[in-house]
Amino acid sequence: MKADLITIGWSNYGATYFMCQYMAGTLDSELEVTDKKWKDLVGEENFPLVEDLRYQMFQKIKDQDITAEQFGYDLEGGLEHYAYAYISNCIHQAQAIEAIRVINPNAVIVLVGTYNDLEDVKLTVGGSTMDLGTTMGDFVNSANLLATKNAEAYARVAYVHAPDVNTTLDGKDTSNYNPKQYVFAIVGRQGLPDADGHEYIKDQIVNAMSGTCNHVWTDGVITTNPTCSK
Repeated sequence: MKADLITIGWSNYGATYFMCQYMAGTLDSELEVTDKKWKDLVGEENFPLVEDLRYQMFQKIKDQDITAEQFGYDLEGGLEHYAYAYISNCIHQAQAIEAIRVINPNAVIVLVGTYNDLEDVKLTVGGSTMDLGTTMGDFVNSANLLATKNAEAYARVAYVHAPDVNTTLDGKDTSNYNPKQYVFAIVGRQGLPDADGHEYIKDQIVNAMSGTCNHVWTDGVITTNPTCSK
């Protein structure tokens, strides 16, 4: 309640867990993603964009004939559940900002952008290779765009981009991972920031805040324009 600076980050761990639950057949049927759920989430007017992103993602799977029978999991359905949970987290970020404002109306809030920890991952299935990192990059970019818009929409909220964070998956050879191996490697928390990654995120926040005056704006009449000394 008394914090001057609050940072908000969001991880794809929950989205990955959601995807794995679906692929393992243990996801509650009421949580399964449908077109209606997409429309409710993003709105009717934005649904065509979502359909386009889904088409781009799933067409690569279809073009390369990557089927569930090849490794025992529904990759297409799993990726859709990943994307839905990922975008849902970002859309609901605005609700988190508003909830914080009820408790602390004056703190500066920093939104830390997410990163694509699948960036260099290629999945080889049945002799075909799929560039999963590039595919997921579309959703990462969409998530960061939403965060940027949230920062612009609310007073005393700043966005910090973190595209180059180091993760504990860096340095591991994932080029020959099949979908099952990679998915469950991520669920094992191997894709979270390592010590250097957290240091990088911290530096991004400090750089964004350096030179910023800690003025608190309230309704009223400006009699003297604020400076850093008065």
